[in-house]
Amino acid sequence: MFEEIYPSSRRTLEHAGLHLAEEMGELSEKILAYRGARDSVNFDQVKAEAADLISCFFGVFNSSGIDAAKEISAHFSNNCHECHKMPCECSFEKILSYKS
Repeated sequence: MFEEIYPSSRRTLEHAGLHLAEEMGELSEKILAYRGARDSVNFDQVKAEAADLISCFFGVFNSSGIDAAKEISAHFSNNCHECHKMPCECSFEKILSYKS
């Protein structure tokens, strides 16, 4: 669907990556606004920005020629990719320690 709406032939991988970063920032701003106000207008903006962010993730997949469904399925084929459980039993601290 996203390939049809936003053809990868019309943008580079670098452009898709920059757009992804921009949308992450916009979602973060809307989350902070919602956290402060807790109203439906701000929550609707969070939902819209989250959808925009997801479309940008698919833009990166499409611009890279990667089959998103195949890669996501493979990555989570054994449940959580860290603890391998469903539901995941990882803590945020555990995930951060892996990255250090």
